[in-house]
Amino acid sequence: MSASNTAGWMVRAARGGRLADDFLDKGIVAIGWEELGDLSEFGSKDAVLAKAREIHPEAPEGRIQAAVSQQLRFRDEGKRF
Repeated sequence: MSASNTAGWMVRAARGGRLADDFLDKGIVAIGWEELGDLSEFGSKDAVLAKAREIHPEAPEGRIQAAVSQQLRFRDEGKRF
């Protein structure tokens, strides 16, 4: 695969890298709003959006849409690292 076709994910371990040791020790990455819980339990994107709006009613709609889309894409397309 050439560099122009390479896809990747930026992984940050929370603010200040506070979860870096956990990620490295467990060989995992985690994304999203913890309050949403297990994304596999939602039947649709609309259900995730509704829950995200409930949890963060102050968040702008664009932020909710972007965050949920990123989380679902990672869930559906992410690969083991």
